[in-house]
Amino acid sequence: RRVVGCQTQRQHIALQDAASIAGTPWDNEAAEESQENLDDTFFAPGQVSGSFAFQVGMGALTYGVGKAAGSAKAADVGLDLVRAQIVSQVFVQALKYTVQRERPDGSDNHSFPSGHSASAFAMGTVLQRHFGWKGVVPGYAFGAYIALSRMSENKHHLSDVIMGAGFGLAAGRTVTLDLAGQKFGVG
Repeated sequence: RRVVGCQTQRQHIALQDAASIAGTPWDNEAAEESQENLDDTFFAPGQVSGSFAFQVGMGALTYGVGKAAGSAKAADVGLDLVRAQIVSQVFVQALKYTVQRERPDGSDNHSFPSGHSASAFAMGTVLQRHFGWKGVVPGYAFGAYIALSRMSENKHHLSDVIMGAGFGLAAGRTVTLDLAGQKFGVG
């Protein structure tokens, strides 16, 4: 099962890479449209809630509440949330400092891939793996919100958030490979 899971994960990463490359020609157009059409005030909370610190904090809080309440399930979810954040950011940050792509707003050269998108989709994938459909809708809707918030603030190109989402999906699946009884996988 673990070999099949790893092979499936590699296929997902390859598809995400292809989607990111395919999105590159539309980067400038998407950046311009997001500046014109996305409401900055609506997306402002995404700057904080998609951050590594916030995501790790929420995972640690979930773990602590689960332990205090005697809920092994909540503690497991919290631990997987923290682990997924660490895994996603190790790869994302290494790639950011290797690639050194300039942000659309010109503020620095750490645009590719989006760390906020990676964090949000890592969380969404952990929720999906633990709760199935009940975790899919809020988890991935939140991930999409975070990705759009990064584009609305002119911090990332479309390909940055697509690739960040891919790293988040891979990280969430990596830390939940041992879950048994999974009947349906959205990732």
